[in-house]
Amino acid sequence: MEIIDFFTFIDIKNPYRQVDIFLQNENLYQEIISDSSVVEICGYRISVISIEKLIQMKKEINPPREKDLSDIRELIKIMDTYNER
Repeated sequence: MEIIDFFTFIDIKNPYRQVDIFLQNENLYQEIISDSSVVEICGYRISVISIEKLIQMKKEINPPREKDLSDIRELIKIMDTYNER
């Protein structure tokens, strides 16, 4: 999977609330949706990819951004904490 482009949307009222959008040209949607869960937020059902898939996608960004490397470290901590339960 090769990431072609990505965008980060930041809530200006809460900069810690962000959404990353990855664009790619070869069946990425099917790959992501097969590894996602549906959650309900404020009455909306939203598909959310797994932490493992997000880590994989962030590792494939080239050139790597410090933000993504930092995200990977934090996501691994979250995953480890979750797996300890």
